[in-house]
Amino acid sequence: MMFRRFSTSRAERFDALYPFFPEMRALFRETAESILDRTVDTGSNKTGRRVGVELEFSCMTREGEPLDEDTRNALVQKYPSYQYELGAAQIEIMTPPIDITVAGGFGQLRNAIRSETSLLRSRVGAVGASIVRLGSDPLVHADQRGRSKRAKDRYVLVPDFHRRHRRDGLPTFIGRDGGLIRCDHAAGLGMMSSVQYNLDCHSSEEALQLLNLALVSGPYAVAMGANARFVDGVDSGYADIRGIVWEFSHDIRTPGEVSRGLSGRTGLPTGYFHTLEAYFEDLHDQPSILHIPEAAFPLATGLYWRDARIKFLRIGESDPQIVLEFRPLSIQPTSLEDYAMVAFAVGHVIGARAADIPLLPMPLLHDNRWSAMTLGMDGKLWQMTEGEPVRLSARDVMKRQTQLAENGMCELGASSEEIDQVREIWKDRSVFGSPSDIAFRSLRQMWGERSIGNKPIDRDLFRQYFLTYKDEDI
Repeated sequence: MMFRRFSTSRAERFDALYPFFPEMRALFRETAESILDRTVDTGSNKTGRRVGVELEFSCMTREGEPLDEDTRNALVQKYPSYQYELGAAQIEIMTPPIDITVAGGFGQLRNAIRSETSLLRSRVGAVGASIVRLGSDPLVHADQRGRSKRAKDRYVLVPDFHRRHRRDGLPTFIGRDGGLIRCDHAAGLGMMSSVQYNLDCHSSEEALQLLNLALVSGPYAVAMGANARFVDGVDSGYADIRGIVWEFSHDIRTPGEVSRGLSGRTGLPTGYFHTLEAYFEDLHDQPSILHIPEAAFPLATGLYWRDARIKFLRIGESDPQIVLEFRPLSIQPTSLEDYAMVAFAVGHVIGARAADIPLLPMPLLHDNRWSAMTLGMDGKLWQMTEGEPVRLSARDVMKRQTQLAENGMCELGASSEEIDQVREIWKDRSVFGSPSDIAFRSLRQMWGERSIGNKPIDRDLFRQYFLTYKDEDI
């Protein structure tokens, strides 16, 4: 078949080692062109605005050890709605899609998150374990010891591909103030847990618009929701290390691609996407890794780990759907806070669109992302003010961004009571800092009480912290 678009791909340099890559690209292009030519129904022109939420949790035994993989596998097999994750001790759960535009829709979403999480806690508790409410589980090793080991599984093949082709010269360890974290092994992401939303889009054009706005929202959400400071038994010193480890462990770019400013498949893209063809070109540039011809198109999306992405679901079936997936948020300390951060991220996108705020220049968006990940609410962030970028303290910037999120929730039909509930949590983050800040203060107090000399924070202290902390999800 001859294709009119996507004539080249940056992934072609891998073809000699992986002979099936050209086949996978051709199959991807076939579906992509049918979407661009509108010869296939993608689920446009729907009404309402449904949101579904995915939550990942690392699980820990009563003795303070990561849950063993066999027990995790048995739980996933017993409950079909649960999903495997990269981490051997991880389980992913999800809510049903909730239309947040109906009366009480946000409350329904809150209740769904709480209900699904409580059910998981009960089922995990039945096997003598509990869930870990940090975006990075410090008890799990940041290498192959912590990952799923199911033979021929994507959780083996995909990390191994990135480890084999990782760009030369990248650091092996990162961290601040002596807190060295291994970042050279993609399997280390098995210690990371996130909360993600999937938002209904009414057309591919709207999906692109919301995608760009979601990329801008990401650093604001991460600064306020940072909850992944402690990794591999040490304190990294960073507010939220998830995105940093993703970026360093999955960077397979050539020196030439780096010098040209081309991005990889994680984090932020090189530029905003103003056409669907440009979005598909970015997907087409990434190596497929797995040989699953019947799933070439969804596989390309599934292995595309931007902070936000568009997914075309059930193409060619009776109920196709376009959704925006938002990915940079760590799991939060409670289900109410999970909901509050999802409400912020959804509301911010809709509020920014309603206010017609110009997109932040991409270089400044990169600045925001790294400030949010490293410093959280103690950093400085850029925002657009009267059409111009202005840099202020994160706390000052978040005053305006939370107002945008409130406006967006109102635009979607949220009641004043629904907005008041999440506003209190957002305000607390400005006063007390992110969850990482709060957890660090608790750990520092425990460290001071037990410390003899200068023994650093370690796995034993994290174990004590988890066993002391009561998982009273509200």
